[in-house]
Amino acid sequence: MEKHELEIEILPDGTVRVETFGVKGPRCLEYAQLMEEIVGMTKETSLKSEYYEKPPNVRIQQSQHNRNI
Repeated sequence: MEKHELEIEILPDGTVRVETFGVKGPRCLEYAQLMEEIVGMTKETSLKSEYYEKPPNVRIQQSQHNRNI
């Protein structure tokens, strides 16, 4: 099983900064949405390189279509 971690930092001005680790693909946005529900509105979202990686256990199936023109 894949290990996911959240690092939550509360700054002196009350800003909450959250960073995910080990979460590949768009799934990290699910964590961001959850944190937004807990602490309030999001000011900024930055995507790490992990966002662009293929999540594990995802199969990409290609199909070929023959087109008669």
